[in-house]
Amino acid sequence: MTPEQLRRRLDALDWAEHAWHAGSVVDTIGTALTLAPTDRTQPTREALVGWLTTHRDPSTGLWGSRTVEGLREAVNGTYRLVRGTLAPWGVALGGGDVVGDSVLRHVRDGGLDRATACDALDVAYLLWWARPSAREYRAAEVAETARRILKLALAAWSTGDGAGAPFAPLGTEMVLVSGAEPTRPSLQGSEMWAALAWYAADLLGCADALGYTLRGIHRPARGPA
Repeated sequence: MTPEQLRRRLDALDWAEHAWHAGSVVDTIGTALTLAPTDRTQPTREALVGWLTTHRDPSTGLWGSRTVEGLREAVNGTYRLVRGTLAPWGVALGGGDVVGDSVLRHVRDGGLDRATACDALDVAYLLWWARPSAREYRAAEVAETARRILKLALAAWSTGDGAGAPFAPLGTEMVLVSGAEPTRPSLQGSEMWAALAWYAADLLGCADALGYTLRGIHRPARGPA
C-alpha cells in the first residue's frame, strides 16, 4: 500500500459513527507495517502517523466522535489504533490531560457498567498511555477507576479446571462473534483481563505484586519488542 493509497483508505472509513471499526483497520495496517521490513515501509508508516496526527479530535484527544452510545466507539477505536501504531512504534500519545478527561467522562457515563474485557481494557490502557509525565492529573479519579477495574478483573477470573477469564462475564450485554463462547474462560479473555489488570495495578503503583509483566501487543514499553 502506497502512502496515497493508505490516505484514501483512511479517509473512506466512517470515523463519525463507527470509530471502533475504523480503529481496528488502523490496528491491522499498523501491525502489518510493524512486521514488514522498515526500509520498505517507512514512507507508508510516516504517512499513517501524519494522517493520525492531523485527524484527531482536539476537543477529546480521541479519534472518532460521540455517538448515541456516548464515547464508547471513539474510546475503543482510539485504543485499537494506539495499540497497533503509536505504542509499538515509540510515538508518544500526547494530549494526556484531554485524553484523560474523555476517558473518565466515558467511565462516568457508564463505560465500565457490565463491562466486557474490551470495555475495561480500553479504559485502563488509555489512562496509562495518556499519563502526563510531569504531574499527576485527576489522580484520585484515575486511582478509583483503576481499583474498580481490578475488582472487575478479579470477579471475571475463575480457578480450577479451565482456569482463566471469559471475554464477556455473565451479566454483560455484548456477545463476541467468534468460535468461542464469550462467557466461558478463553485464551482471548484471559489475556485481555490479565493485561488490563496489569495496567490498572500499575496506575495504582502496585503492578509488581502481580508477579508478571506484559509482553506482546500489550507490552507497556515503547518501541519494538
